[in-house]
Amino acid sequence: MLIRCGSLLKSATPPSEPAATSVFPNGTAQSATPAPATSALSTAQFRFCQSTIRSLKKLKDAAPFLYPVDPIALNIPHYPSVIKNPMDFSTVERKLNSSNPAKPDSNPQNPRYNNAEEFISDVRLIFSNCITFNGPDHAVSAMGKRVEEVFDKQVKHLPPASEVRPTPLSISSSFSPLAVQATCC
Repeated sequence: MLIRCGSLLKSATPPSEPAATSVFPNGTAQSATPAPATSALSTAQFRFCQSTIRSLKKLKDAAPFLYPVDPIALNIPHYPSVIKNPMDFSTVERKLNSSNPAKPDSNPQNPRYNNAEEFISDVRLIFSNCITFNGPDHAVSAMGKRVEEVFDKQVKHLPPASEVRPTPLSISSSFSPLAVQATCC
């Protein structure tokens, strides 16, 4: 099942397959499945996402999206059967706070963002859910579209993920290529 989140198509929880692993004679292991294309949430991205969510929450049109939908209070008992993955700004902000790379959350049970794409996907899910439940012509959907337009403009300025760069080995003045050859061959 595919869910349309703005301009992004998202698969609803694909089945996970066990990773194939190769073990080499020296005891090291290497996964045969490629590493994910996305990298960890950098400090600059975290701050950007935090600033973005705070500014979105201040918009007057954001009111319906600030907290989880309460189907009982709103007298819409069928909401959970229509919207399988609810999302709102308070949930996004809570997950984001658990994702702070400078101050990691010690509780592994708390949901968190591993990368900026997950954050973007959750924010888009808010608006997608809104249109799915209310229809494209509803007043609340129009509010969601206006907030999403602001989000789309802001997310264009998302800082790139920082790459982990290996530190170069320092070579001392007593380095001898023959010593390396003697020890490795």
